[in-house]
Amino acid sequence: MGKLHEREIALGGYELRRLRFKCNETPSHVFHVLVYAATPLNSLYLGPATPEQLATQIASARGSCGLNVEYLIRLADFMREEVPQHDEEHLFELEKLVMEQLGLSTEVNTPWTQLQSKLFK
Repeated sequence: MGKLHEREIALGGYELRRLRFKCNETPSHVFHVLVYAATPLNSLYLGPATPEQLATQIASARGSCGLNVEYLIRLADFMREEVPQHDEEHLFELEKLVMEQLGLSTEVNTPWTQLQSKLFK
């Protein structure tokens, strides 16, 4: 976990949770996952929010590792490519709202590299 653990836990603002994840398509298959969850101690913690509020924060957030929008889009791309049978409704709604806020095409499967060039004109 090295650098990720240091960034998320040692620097503060996140807690590590170990959860069991069960995919709807294969209910007998349970995954054990690690989740870094923001806490109110994190200065960027938004707390309970509407999808529109989350999208606004994601569209404008930037950290030392890059744009938050890049993380969102790459995560959505990963889910579409690697787990296409799983509808990640909340994630895809956030992706669409953020793209709209940034004035980008909301067409599904626009690669990050194409979006990146439009963001950094």
